[in-house]
Amino acid sequence: MYMLTYMCMNNDIIVCCINREIRQVPLSWQHPQDEAGRPLPLRDRRSSFVDDELRELLAEGHTRSEIASWFMPDFSATPADQLGLCVYETTTEGTPLSPIFADTPAGRSALVDYCAAEVSAFADRMLDTDAWAALLFGKDAARSLATGLRNDARATAGQESRRGGTSR
Repeated sequence: MYMLTYMCMNNDIIVCCINREIRQVPLSWQHPQDEAGRPLPLRDRRSSFVDDELRELLAEGHTRSEIASWFMPDFSATPADQLGLCVYETTTEGTPLSPIFADTPAGRSALVDYCAAEVSAFADRMLDTDAWAALLFGKDAARSLATGLRNDARATAGQESRRGGTSR
């Protein structure tokens, strides 16, 4: 969880807990929706129920398959090159806030740019790209993303020049 701290005009300090996280999903993933087209909340698989909670839910009449449907699918068998990144809110157990972006330096940068322009961090509070990079990828992420993009551009340029050299 990320903490946003800011000072109001009357010098009150407000701290907000930001419940945003990245989930790896297939690039073609379509998050399930209800009849009205709203995304259904899906919990992160890491937040499963403890045994006592599970027994209580089963005693209330829920089935194991119903309980399993409350969680994100298991994408662990999906090849890494077919996975992308999507920002989810975790206040209502998980609905998507962004499109899915490729898990590449350029994709991570595009995700950060998207969030800075389109996604509130808390209520109506927006963050800039450096703050979103820190929130999603860690405090040194802004520098890492920039470095990664430069390295990615160099690698692409090198591949293109090698291709150009062999096609003559």
